[in-house]
Amino acid sequence: MTCPALPDGFDFTDPDLNQQRVPLPEFALLRRTEPVRWIPQPHGTTGFDDGGYWAVTRHADVKEVSVHPETFSSTLNTAVIRFNPQIQQDGIDSQKLIMLNMDPPEHTRLRQIVQRGFTPRAINAMQQALRASSPPRSRRAPATSSATSPASCRCRRSPSCSGYRSRTGPRSSTGPTRWSPTTTPSSASARRPGWSRRSS
Repeated sequence: MTCPALPDGFDFTDPDLNQQRVPLPEFALLRRTEPVRWIPQPHGTTGFDDGGYWAVTRHADVKEVSVHPETFSSTLNTAVIRFNPQIQQDGIDSQKLIMLNMDPPEHTRLRQIVQRGFTPRAINAMQQALRASSPPRSRRAPATSSATSPASCRCRRSPSCSGYRSRTGPRSSTGPTRWSPTTTPSSASARRPGWSRRSS
């Protein structure tokens, strides 16, 4: 089934579009009419040279993709949906040091370390540390200092975080996931689902 109501050239990752609104109506339209759709992009506009991505819009399909890294890799082109057009390949490769952009077994190993900091006991300890280190005024309002933010407190308490950051430096990634399939779908029946699919 086609999706004639989606305008030619429509791109869910268009920065101008996302600055104005979240394209919820277009996502809903695809879920009803074409839950897996190839979204073409002009070469040289996203940091990738592959011509577009697969938009997968149904929860069950996205879940299926998420548990099959052997087919849909987060490491191959990272899980970042769109980079600055001027990014170089070494800049993309450096993003692979982020846990979000790892496949098993590396992702699993690092997640096992990180998840220790999110037990109820660890969260309670973070809350107490933040209250103790914050001046009275900031206890009544959201913290604005990164030095006393939950993330910085969490990182200071982690047995691996300080060593990891010293090796990699600060990293960040934003935007929807952009998986990279290790195999390119050749037909509608062969398509494997995921939020957004890069062609190999």
